[in-house]
Amino acid sequence: MDNLIYMNEPAIDSDLKCGICKKPYIDPVSLPSPCEQTYCRQCIQSDLQNHLTNCPECNNKTLAIEDLIPESSTVRRMLNNLPVKCSLCSEENIRRADFLKHIKELCPKRIVNCRANDIKCEWNGSYDELDNHWNNCIYEKLRPLLTELLKDRQQLD
Repeated sequence: MDNLIYMNEPAIDSDLKCGICKKPYIDPVSLPSPCEQTYCRQCIQSDLQNHLTNCPECNNKTLAIEDLIPESSTVRRMLNNLPVKCSLCSEENIRRADFLKHIKELCPKRIVNCRANDIKCEWNGSYDELDNHWNNCIYEKLRPLLTELLKDRQQLD
């Protein structure tokens, strides 16, 4: 979830924030009873891998990774509806659930490769610069010649 900024993060209910990283949960899991604290899966797993086997908040019970319980769908829906901002393009009010699609398919500042990377163009840059590069890409201009040479080579082999 890099490149995302929560809109009005201080106003997000503390019940939706991890006690370890202090951010809204990512893949929230609960600890078993009697503790029942909730953390980001990665945060609590990191603690467990560092041999901290008790709950960081209540110090209750010795824990293991297999004790972690996925948080309820209600909490996950609330987290998915949090509004976020893209730090690359500054678009605001993206639902957190839609952020991955934004960053992979919609963000004009996402990093892409040249469409001629199949013929060895090594350019990569932001999507909004792609057309300008494409219009000047020497590899794309050489595509007909390169395609013909590759075809001839395959016939020789």
